[in-house]
Amino acid sequence: MASSLFFKRPCTLILILFLSVTICCKSEEDAMDIVTEAMACFNDPHLYSTCQESYRLKAEGRIVVPAEAVDDYCGGPCLQETKLVLQCLHNILSNFRFYNGATLLKVGQALERGCSHDENRGDFNTLENFEHPGLDDDDHTKSDYGKKITLSVYLLVITICVWLFFDRQL
Repeated sequence: MASSLFFKRPCTLILILFLSVTICCKSEEDAMDIVTEAMACFNDPHLYSTCQESYRLKAEGRIVVPAEAVDDYCGGPCLQETKLVLQCLHNILSNFRFYNGATLLKVGQALERGCSHDENRGDFNTLENFEHPGLDDDDHTKSDYGKKITLSVYLLVITICVWLFFDRQL
């Protein structure tokens, strides 16, 4: 009787560990679905409908607006549609990064800076942060979902090992 109880507990713990890893961790397919859904924001006709194609934000992370078109861009539908695309991306994947490495925060700041009414008007550089020099907008993503999952799985394994050790001592 005691031996069957001994084997049931480790098997149960292994089953719990296996289920927690498979439930907690997203599969590669889930990740690809999320990325595909985020990329669809750039081509959604409900978001970008009237903004000229050459002024639209793309996955590259650049906003290209010639100096003579800044007033039309900032005063017309392009600015609002671009903000809608950024919101769409944020809703799907809040730590989205563009191909050039820019974050959603950096692109949002570039929009504000480029449409401002000061000496920075027309500067849509997404890789610089003139408003807050030295600001690292990655601070909020340093404990991203993947790191949290990895940590929780390690803690679960350690907890199970400690529990098994003390259970055998009794």
